[in-house]
Amino acid sequence: MAGKATAFDVLRGLKRRVDRCRRQYTPWLPWKLDEALSVGVNPTLSLLLDMLLLPPPAPVPGDELGTIKGALYELEDLLDDLDEHAGRNNDAEFKLHYQHANPQHEKYKEMVEVNGATIIGRDTEKQYLKDLLSQSNPDDLSILPIVGLPGLGKTSLARLVFEDKEEGWDFGLRIWIHVDDNFDLEKFANQDMETWLAAGNDELWELVERHSLDREVFSSFKQIYYDMSLMLKSCFLYLSVFPRGSDIDKDELIRQWIALDLINSSRHGTLPAFLHGEMFIEALVSRSFLQIVNTSLVTEKKCKNPPPTILKVHGLVYDFLRYIAADDIFTLDYAKSPNISVRNQPFRYAVLTNYSWQAKMHEDFIAKAKAAKAAIFRNCEATMPIADIFPILRYSRLLDLSGCLFQELPTSIGELKHLRYLNVSFFRITELPNEMCCLRSLEYLDLSKTCIEVLPLFVGAFDKLKYFNLHGCGKLKNLPQNIGDLKRLEHLSLSCCPEIRELPSSISGLDELKLLNLSSCTKLELLPHQFGNLSCLESLEMAGCCSLQRLPESFGGLSKLCSLSLASCSSLQRLPDYIGELCSLEYLNISRAHLELPDSLTKLQSLHIVNS
Repeated sequence: MAGKATAFDVLRGLKRRVDRCRRQYTPWLPWKLDEALSVGVNPTLSLLLDMLLLPPPAPVPGDELGTIKGALYELEDLLDDLDEHAGRNNDAEFKLHYQHANPQHEKYKEMVEVNGATIIGRDTEKQYLKDLLSQSNPDDLSILPIVGLPGLGKTSLARLVFEDKEEGWDFGLRIWIHVDDNFDLEKFANQDMETWLAAGNDELWELVERHSLDREVFSSFKQIYYDMSLMLKSCFLYLSVFPRGSDIDKDELIRQWIALDLINSSRHGTLPAFLHGEMFIEALVSRSFLQIVNTSLVTEKKCKNPPPTILKVHGLVYDFLRYIAADDIFTLDYAKSPNISVRNQPFRYAVLTNYSWQAKMHEDFIAKAKAAKAAIFRNCEATMPIADIFPILRYSRLLDLSGCLFQELPTSIGELKHLRYLNVSFFRITELPNEMCCLRSLEYLDLSKTCIEVLPLFVGAFDKLKYFNLHGCGKLKNLPQNIGDLKRLEHLSLSCCPEIRELPSSISGLDELKLLNLSSCTKLELLPHQFGNLSCLESLEMAGCCSLQRLPESFGGLSKLCSLSLASCSSLQRLPDYIGELCSLEYLNISRAHLELPDSLTKLQSLHIVNS
């Protein structure tokens, strides 16, 4: 079921990618390879697309689907190599933008016949609805809404009433109308679950025993799932890599989607990929597949750097998610089930937990990990065995090692030349291995809460880097002078780096930088003279920079700055007059700073000042 959707999504992207590859690389593409792509690969991809477009009543057999997916993953790896080779041999940008077609997808509708004898614990609700309908005025139209999260049995309850044959419950005409699911369910996203949870244990156990999880309980989820777009399905399936009940950072989730090419911004023209990801979050929340635990909307609305939005996957939705993603994810917790095996076909995502020195690497993982595009290790402490895995994961685009108890980063990480997302937060490492210089495809790098003392010069060569997190690196004293070479960098966090005294002058050359967080850099005294050259900067956080003495004269050049926090900047006595030139400034926090404000601020009509 989900395997078919995944294969279709990969296949669709590959066909577009092959076409673009031939157009862009024709001048130097070997003739035989060009012929193979045009004569052999392209027609085959078209044939497979037609095959996978068959509706659910005529499914692709499981073994054949596994073979198809394996071949697609091999072709995807080949194109990755081709892309990487082009980048090495041409100074121009050869990055392939994976575009996806938007074919009409046959909607799958499943109507489960309701047998009243198999419905447990609904007699009271059924009788209540019948009483309400019996009391209705026959001259008036009665509409009784039944609302709740997916899987709670709303449709089953309605059909119980509809199909009830009890004496005295007679109607001359009965009509069942099915309405498509394309409407806004956002207001139901956080519907209270107390009624369901308060049900008696006996009823719940009887329900579990009588219902098959792959049909009746999941029927409502299936209908919603099959109505979703292919890209939205792929993003939803990726949620299976998170542990049950875990908190999911919304922004971090979107970054991972982008790194894995699950989001295709070209569908909405010039719409940024991150904004496209936020639309997908809203779509999943509106379907109650995601729940918002906390939201930045309850914080100061004018603030441009609110706390992270936390998401959760509801328990029943998570069961459905793991059910449909079974073919695409390898999950192994060495503390619980070290002998679990996987299916014969390759997997897209690998999650290993509690891997220690005494554990033996699972054979299925070693055999099939080559196709994995995301590898996630949680609470692992064995560095060397995992180092041996990296060459197998050479086509991975995402590697999350956050929270692992490693003293050093294995040198074999240099094998991951296609890596776009690397998270090594909370590591005890003090330096980065030189082999990391090969990771030229990196777009997201998280070194937060590590013991890094010096950043090597090769970091400046990560010319595709968009997000760089150095939060909480308490031993980091300075940035390399070539940090300004990161021309695509949009987000740089240096918060809670108390040893940093100054920023390199080259930082003023970060033309695409939108967010700079310097909060709690307690020894930072001055900003570079040309700091105002950061023409795209929208948010600047300097709260707690208690040694900051003044702002540079170029500061007024930050024409797009919307949010500025100078809270607790105790050494800063007065804001300069040229701060009134910040025509886009909407939010200014000067709490506990005791600053003298210039008259020029009155020119900023939309400015909201926080001074508490």
